[in-house]
Amino acid sequence: MPALPGLFFTGTDTGVGKTHVAALVIRVLKQQGQRVRVSKPVATGVNAQGWNEDTVKLAQAADMPIEQWSTITRFGWQLEPGRRRPSE
Repeated sequence: MPALPGLFFTGTDTGVGKTHVAALVIRVLKQQGQRVRVSKPVATGVNAQGWNEDTVKLAQAADMPIEQWSTITRFGWQLEPGRRRPSE
């Protein structure tokens, strides 16, 4: 199978199955011998170890150690509707 340039999963809401479907696709591609790398550019909430649960699921599906993931930016404030930045 020729290499795929990339896939991007999107959905209409939180909890609609984006991570579940992406993990299934990752596993199928790996079974077909594809080299798979995953990224979750936006995630909310972390577990006790500081990782987002969806990120952990994707890393596991890709057989990537979670330590290989780097957080580009981790926001230290809670976002609220109607607020643009923490100083408001």
